[in-house]
Amino acid sequence: MALILEVSVNSERFTVAGEESLCVLGAHVSAGGKLGDASHGTRHTVDSRGEVMLSVSGLTSRGKGVRDEHLNWGPRHTLAVGDTVTIRVVEGSEFDVPSRRSPVQDYPHSSLSARKRFIDAKSLYFRLRGRFDVHARTLEKQWLRRQYFTLR
Repeated sequence: MALILEVSVNSERFTVAGEESLCVLGAHVSAGGKLGDASHGTRHTVDSRGEVMLSVSGLTSRGKGVRDEHLNWGPRHTLAVGDTVTIRVVEGSEFDVPSRRSPVQDYPHSSLSARKRFIDAKSLYFRLRGRFDVHARTLEKQWLRRQYFTLR
């Protein structure tokens, strides 16, 4: 048995989303662009009204040794003013196969403390900044001087 989302648009079935290995499951309605008269919109929708989109997605959690995936059911669906989206939460074992799967990117865990990672990142920033900024050497010296006194 798994948690399932039955999603319909205007009383027509859109998808039945679910899978046994999910840890996240969501149906999301989002609007972007020029959504009101006082809005300037986004850089992509300056001249037109906003877009309203429906998407259904999930994330697996399969345990050690098995790569997790981001799942999507159906394409992103454009909604119009007056559309009704219904989401019914049920338990069951019959659901649609995801239309898209993409592997979760794996980030290595660091054994360094957060403070040490910050100092390393800042040091790298000042080393690289020297190629592009005339004042980088002065700023780097000031930063190193501050680090010397704060780490004592």
